[in-house]
Parts: sequence; C-alpha cells; structure tokens
Amino acid sequence: MKRNKISLTFFKASKLKFNQKTVFALFVFLLILTSCNKKGISVSEYKAWFSKKDCPLIKNQESDGFQYELHYLTSDFMALSEIPDKELNSGKLKDELKARNGLYYFLLRITPTKEKQQQFTEEESKSINWLSFGAKEDMLVIAGKDTLRCMMMQFEPSMGIMPYQSFNIGINKPNEGTDNIPQTNLEFIFIDKVNSGKQLKFSYKANDFKQIPTYKL
Repeated sequence: MKRNKISLTFFKASKLKFNQKTVFALFVFLLILTSCNKKGISVSEYKAWFSKKDCPLIKNQESDGFQYELHYLTSDFMALSEIPDKELNSGKLKDELKARNGLYYFLLRITPTKEKQQQFTEEESKSINWLSFGAKEDMLVIAGKDTLRCMMMQFEPSMGIMPYQSFNIGINKPNEGTDNIPQTNLEFIFIDKVNSGKQLKFSYKANDFKQIPTYKL
C-alpha cells in the first residue's frame, strides 16, 4: 500500500510539473506571437492597404455626373512613398516625417461619366487657373470645434489623357503637437466650382483612423 501511495504521489507531482511547463511554454509562445504582431506589416503591404477597395479611408460621392473619390493618407504613407525602397532606413524616414509634420494629407480624384466627358475637358481648359490655385480656398476640414484650412495643393489635370483630375492636398492640423493620425471625426468640405458646381462633404469617423495598420522597416 505504501508503494502505491508513493507512486501515486509521484505521478501527481510529475503531472503538476508537466502542466506548469506546458502553461509556461504556451505563455512564452503567445508572448512572442504578440510581440511579432506589434511590429506590424511590411512597408509594401502598408502602402498597398491605402488602395484596397474596402479601405475605410476612401470615401466616394457622385454629384451631377461626376464621381468624387477622396483618400486620407498618413504622413507615414507620404514619407514612405517618397523614399526609394533601396534607400529606405529609419534616419531618412525620420527626416521625411519631420518635413511633413503639421498637415493632414488627402488625395481627391474627380472622374466624369461618358456624358460629361466633353464638358469635363472643356471646363478644365477654361478654368485651369482656378483648378491650379483657386480651388485651395474652397477646401477645408472640420475637426470638432476646429476649422482647418488647406495649406498646400497640387493639381494634376487630365489633359484629355487621364480619365480623372487629381488634387494632392495638405490640410493644416489644429497644432503641430497633435498626433499624425486624427483622434476625432473629420469632415472634408469641397466646393467644386468647375465640374458639378456643388458643395461636397466627406465624413470620416474616429474609428476609421484606428484601423490604420502599423508597419516595420
């Protein structure tokens, strides 16, 4: 009987040690897995994410025969797009990000339907001055109680070749100390005086920005 008790005790102790080792090993594995996930996706995957069809940072509207597509782009996306892959390192990225501090970035594309194509091309030629310079004054962002103005804009005409017009836009942030990624709802407002002649509003929820992935170099 004593031998049986000793054997039983030894078995229980061995089982306990085995369970402890198993739990510890599982904990370490999960810790490593979590740590890897925090490092983020690759740079190429990060940049591709902003073009996905289901990307929450792409907003679309149709008005009077024109399709408006607005993209919110992070400072990181802009900086990474400027640096050639072979030259990318943490130092260059830091410099590029520093140069882009203080602005929220957007890309606006305007595409006409077939019925509006002729008007689109003719009006672009007639209104090139407003499209290149004046449109900047008709773009703004509402962020909470703040009204943020357009600080920079670059217009890319269709020239009768591209199927759309593009505006690369930099909107002034509330202050330079704020995070690069908005922490609140944003509403982008644009008055298109050339194509549809309408005021357009694009709404972003704070949760849209929380879905932006992290990346690793």
